[in-house]
Amino acid sequence: MSEERAVQAGQYNSQPDRALADVTTYFEPDALAELNERGRLYLITDSISGGAVVSQYATQRILHDFYRKSTETDVEKRLIEVIQKTNLAIYERNQTHPDRRPLVAALMAGLIHQNKLMVVNVGDNRAYVTWQQSIERLGPEKAPVTVTRGLGLTSEVPIEIFYRRLFPGDSVVLCSGGLTGYLTDKDIAQVASKHPPVEATRQLAKLAREQGCRENFALSLTQVLEQAVSQSPPARTKLPTSPDWDTLLAVPPMAASPTGSHPVITPRASAPTVESNPRPWLWIAGAIAVILLLCVGGGGAMAWRTWVSPEATEIAESNAEELTPPTESVEKIATVKSTVATLTTPDKSVLTELAPPMTTPTVAAASDSLAAAINPTETPPSITPTLAPKVDMPAGCTSGARFYDDVTIPDGTKIAAGSTFEKVWEMQNNGTCPWAPGYTARYVDGDILHNQPQFNVPMLMPEARSNVTVSLVAPLQTGSYRTHWQIYDLKGQPFGADLYAQIEVVPPEPGAVVSKPNETMVYDFIINADKATWTSKETTYEVKSGRIDATLTIPVPEGIVAKGIAEMRGRRDTAQEVLLTHPHQTNGLIEGRYTVDAPLQPTDSLVAVLGLPQSAILNGDGVTFEVVFTPKGGPEQVLLSKLVTYRESPVSETIPLKNIKVEQVGTFTLRVLSGDSTTYDWAVWLDLRLVR
Repeated sequence: MSEERAVQAGQYNSQPDRALADVTTYFEPDALAELNERGRLYLITDSISGGAVVSQYATQRILHDFYRKSTETDVEKRLIEVIQKTNLAIYERNQTHPDRRPLVAALMAGLIHQNKLMVVNVGDNRAYVTWQQSIERLGPEKAPVTVTRGLGLTSEVPIEIFYRRLFPGDSVVLCSGGLTGYLTDKDIAQVASKHPPVEATRQLAKLAREQGCRENFALSLTQVLEQAVSQSPPARTKLPTSPDWDTLLAVPPMAASPTGSHPVITPRASAPTVESNPRPWLWIAGAIAVILLLCVGGGGAMAWRTWVSPEATEIAESNAEELTPPTESVEKIATVKSTVATLTTPDKSVLTELAPPMTTPTVAAASDSLAAAINPTETPPSITPTLAPKVDMPAGCTSGARFYDDVTIPDGTKIAAGSTFEKVWEMQNNGTCPWAPGYTARYVDGDILHNQPQFNVPMLMPEARSNVTVSLVAPLQTGSYRTHWQIYDLKGQPFGADLYAQIEVVPPEPGAVVSKPNETMVYDFIINADKATWTSKETTYEVKSGRIDATLTIPVPEGIVAKGIAEMRGRRDTAQEVLLTHPHQTNGLIEGRYTVDAPLQPTDSLVAVLGLPQSAILNGDGVTFEVVFTPKGGPEQVLLSKLVTYRESPVSETIPLKNIKVEQVGTFTLRVLSGDSTTYDWAVWLDLRLVR
């Protein structure tokens, strides 16, 4: 008789598309003998560099090798061995292709065996055990910030190992690093105690988003039950096969969603299956139509690139050789199928949502039809557009709309400057006319927070309720804003309740400097970057222009000075141009010398916002920003010297110039110093001004 207890589990991926399908996964043997011998294994991964393919490779290989390949009998040693071998395989892959962006991923593994928990951590993930609104964090309170840890960086990866005995009612919570700072221990304990695992992961994800989280993240929550596993045996789940680099890089496979007591929960509805969808051919036809429109239309290629996620784009650009479709084929139809598979790789999630699994005979036939449809030697089938449903309007009816509830953005909600958001009102049709296609919600007055002045509203019969949604953008300036909207009928006449959204705009990033109303600009270092002299010992620089993201090439070892819009943490663009100063990788520094003729006053201040962009995610030791003032005829003064790491950026500083003499002029030197490592030092000056 097994002493292992039954469990319930829920898992959550912040982005459920196919590129991130494997960031949370698990395996629970349905054979009790194997379960007793090897336990249950839960994994969350977070791609640090190189796209989601590294997460897929890591999770598939660790699960497969742990349960099917390793011969180590001690399960704890077995898990460590499998993780180290997986790390070595990723590291060797990176060494084979040194010219490409390395594949690196953070990992947390939770092994539940004989009612004991073993957690293995690589990166900045967190693990907890909660019970009755109490919570215990496993391991140190803070992961070291001086070293970036991840699978694939070194031949042997440093790992953290934690243990804890589990009791009925305990819940094991694994959180990826993207949630750091957004969920408190108290948040996790309260939610985990009030909801079953599936709903708890949903509520925690929702809470993180409400508290400003915009990064990708993964959650796994497993609750230990009272009954033994023999009384509630696990459901059958599919163990992944051993992964293959070429297959993953060419066509990354979708992760099979586990069934039974361990559903994988994603923010949108799961793809329909054959059993749940009685007419799958309708969905398949829709998928074919979408792909045909993209392939045939003159702008299809551009539209396609727009759909590609940043992770998938990164893979496509850095691994072009692996992604090249076959150039020879035995049969013509095989060539067409291969081309279709390659073209649609990044957005296969569309087909996954619209159709049953590709192994079914129905979809296999659809694949043949699709290949024939795009064959240039054959006549493509005609596509009949879907017409909007006709609504009969009763004679003499009147339109009405009654406000029922704020679904999103209650009055006074804090929104980051420049952020897009959706305001949703729950409305009731209290008129006698149905809301037909053509009814819209339109802006009427107040602050302009929109990019388009009207949005369609859903069809709604009298007395029924539904949601009305408008997409809005928060202004760049902080403060209170209010915008008013109303519903309009087919004749363009407004009716019903006044709909409004009232928000409080806050700085776009924590600690960002915002100009005060009574503040006067004296000098802007970013705007005047072209007027400075940029050097690193014998190397001189010209200021380049361009987007500051992974597509920007850093000359090695010279570094670069560039100005442009930057992609920051969470893949959020800056609202204005910033200044990138990547140090010389041999000299370990870069500096720019400005001559400032504007007379300064002791009441002036230097304001700065400093950070590292998304492209510096692998930077482990940070960079030091310095601003030095050399008055005319006097010794230099160090006004600012600040070490900034990727995880804490951006940071803001305000330095009063109280030691400056009245009407003082001189030169300012902006300098960036590398840490122990001279790579990934993408030092960005988001804001640097002298103000009065």
